[in-house]
Amino acid sequence: MVERSQPLEHFLKRLLRCCATTNNGSLEAQVEGLISSLLA
Repeated sequence: MVERSQPLEHFLKRLLRCCATTNNGSLEAQVEGLISSLLA
């Protein structure tokens, strides 16, 4: 499970960075919260 979540987290963080640049960071907290709940 850990092995699978690490590449997923890496992908989501790259996606998060794209969202942050286009949406001025407004979406960042929401996506980060989603990542946290998925990995919890």
